[in-house]
Amino acid sequence: MVSLYRPGTAASSATLKASSRLMAALARAAVLIEALDHAEATRTAESAIALNRPLLARVNWTGLLRS
Repeated sequence: MVSLYRPGTAASSATLKASSRLMAALARAAVLIEALDHAEATRTAESAIALNRPLLARVNWTGLLRS
């Protein structure tokens, strides 16, 4: 486990944002499975793109296709 913060540090918008950037920086690529209202997943994806890391995303076609 890698963290910027000591165990017990309360989560906040700033700590979560920094953690997302760290994950993107350490990864060779980012995989986004689902991020409807998950700002942290989206933030990690944006950080990966900013760092020129590949972004692999699953598209949910259920809501896009109509019979």
